[in-house]
Amino acid sequence: SPERWNLETWIQDVVDFCDALELEHPVILGQSFGGVVALGVAIRHPELAGKLIVSSSIGRFRLDRALPMFERLGGAKARDVAERYFHDPNEERLAEFMAMCLPLYNPTPLDADAIARVVMRPEVGFHFFRGEGLRRPHRQSRHGLFWSASQASPSAMTGSTSSTGSAARP
Repeated sequence: SPERWNLETWIQDVVDFCDALELEHPVILGQSFGGVVALGVAIRHPELAGKLIVSSSIGRFRLDRALPMFERLGGAKARDVAERYFHDPNEERLAEFMAMCLPLYNPTPLDADAIARVVMRPEVGFHFFRGEGLRRPHRQSRHGLFWSASQASPSAMTGSTSSTGSAARP
């Protein structure tokens, strides 16, 4: 339900899942948006993860950086599509975004079979980007963060050195 579609809930879900299975210091992998959740777990519960892997993710969504990157990678039309979607996400704009902008996140063509297996819950994304998605999700950290991304990666598209990274124990 929409009142549970927020980072605090998803972070606590990971903690509760690990508690229920009695997992001690698990390796937590966050891919794409899961990386935002994984970073939140590491920041709010630094004692939990034995290791943290964050892949193709962000620490903060930066529309001011994302839109120029969409334009650089896909032209003015891609920027316009992304801007319309992120300013007012809905079904029609999502379809256009998926067709025009999703391929720009990875230079390797998407596997149609893999995409077909994805269970989409677009209403969760709409809710997130209308609310906390454009605000800074991770305000405080007890861990050092480091940044590693190529200039044309999805992370570079939306993050910055001061707001994106992954936390890991030495």
